Amino acid sequence: MSKSTLTDSLVAAAGIIAQEVAGDVRMTDTRADEAERGITIKSTGISLYYEMTNASLKSFTGARDGNETPVTMNAFELISTSKGLNLGSLFEKQMGLVKRKTQFTSKCPANEIVTKIEAAAGPMGFDVKKNNYKMKLLGEKSGRKGQLPVTTEVFQVTPSLYMVEMKKSRGDALEFDKFYKNLTTGLKDIV
Repeated sequence: MSKSTLTDSLVAAAGIIAQEVAGDVRMTDTRADEAERGITIKSTGISLYYEMTNASLKSFTGARDGNETPVTMNAFELISTSKGLNLGSLFEKQMGLVKRKTQFTSKCPANEIVTKIEAAAGPMGFDVKKNNYKMKLLGEKSGRKGQLPVTTEVFQVTPSLYMVEMKKSRGDALEFDKFYKNLTTGLKDIV
């Protein structure tokens, strides 16, 4: 999926263009040379407004009170987290060595994601400090390069899709990789 196709899909979800033409319209390709070559050359800003229907609100299980909701990630923030032009890394299972930062997506409600991460990290020897949808996980044992601190944040991508970003601020890359693989094994019902 290209960035332009993803943007078109988000624009269609907001009701600006028809879902059937999403991916073909290329809303952000505004220059003639972009349309001719089929690539985006200059970035174009776009704001989306999405209003949930009463039917959607009935099935919505996320937080509703106060400002305690995950940060909503706009299309350009989502695109900037991908590696290169391939957005598949955001939505596919992580393979290989996870060195410093990784993410996964989930359709579970954000509060359930946070609860399950906390429940999975505790038995692995991590102290968990929560602040709404941000968490700091600190390994109780010191590894080769000291304790392993991991910052975790849940972002809302769409009303029913969340992205969880995990970063190590210091510590050993192999220990972070092992931590992430063990943690996601315990989270297989939400990943």
